[in-house]
Amino acid sequence: MVEPIVSYLRGKKQRADILSRFTHEFKKHSPDITYPVDYFKWFLDPKELSQGSGTICSISLHETSRMWFDVNYFSVYEAFCLRYIKRGGKINRIFILEGKLIKPDRMLLFQRTCLRHQLLNFEPRISRVLLVKDQIKSLSVECESFGVINNNLVLYHQFPFNSDPLMVFTRNREFIDKALKTHGSLWRDSQEFNNWLKGYKNMLTKEMIQQVEEECNYIHELVEKST
Repeated sequence: MVEPIVSYLRGKKQRADILSRFTHEFKKHSPDITYPVDYFKWFLDPKELSQGSGTICSISLHETSRMWFDVNYFSVYEAFCLRYIKRGGKINRIFILEGKLIKPDRMLLFQRTCLRHQLLNFEPRISRVLLVKDQIKSLSVECESFGVINNNLVLYHQFPFNSDPLMVFTRNREFIDKALKTHGSLWRDSQEFNNWLKGYKNMLTKEMIQQVEEECNYIHELVEKST
């Protein structure tokens, strides 16, 4: 696991700088309503977030974001999601594909990610929306992925190049409702991964499938160590 850089969480100015990268509206919120969090540590005290019996509605806006193919990134979040499911929660994950064509290398990474999520019981769905930017614009937040947890908190991610991920939580009802509406709209246009894959060449070799299974085993180990 890479060591996180958490200096951006210290001090009022640093927090304001992070919030403004997502939207300047966040700077107007009370610090107990909207705040940046450490991507690598936010899940360590998940009493409310991991209680289960709820739903995480999430969307990844870039099909091969660094979050989904670098083990240092995806293992953190996917271990949290797996704990959430084990406590009775449900994951409604959507990947958004923009445009009609995906380069072969990106398609391979994308299929690996979806297979891993399927093996972890995240039940991934795929949505191809040609005008997705209009849909996402309604969020009023610059992000690469987002999720709504238990209908009372939104988390947003950014993944700057050569830098640690940025992550913000908000409990502002207006932003929660925007995120839920966007998710619901895209969910209606989505397909289950296996159904979606029928329209494409399956690029996953036996060796690659074995690698994905090993990634899943590693994530299960992370969950077991934390319980």
